[in-house]
Amino acid sequence: QSARLHAMLTDIARQATHRGKPRSVEVWKGIFVSGWAIATGQNPEIIPGLENEFIAIRESTATMSGKRLASVMEYIEAYCAMNDIRLSAPEDAWA
Repeated sequence: QSARLHAMLTDIARQATHRGKPRSVEVWKGIFVSGWAIATGQNPEIIPGLENEFIAIRESTATMSGKRLASVMEYIEAYCAMNDIRLSAPEDAWA
């Protein structure tokens, strides 16, 4: 699942921008995990950081169960479908 998630995020980073700027795979991961948490009613915590910036405290994908990570990937797939982002075929992601 981790390889598939990374492949999906790579496809998105190559094709999309967020707020008018290209974003790295790691930034896209944070954006999606945060959005997924809101969409699934988990109410992630947003706190002021050391310099009064805002930080979303989010779950790490590395510690997620397979079921939770699959749910995140379904959320990403829905976003891609709504935003005309083409994902690599699943078999391409495992290569």
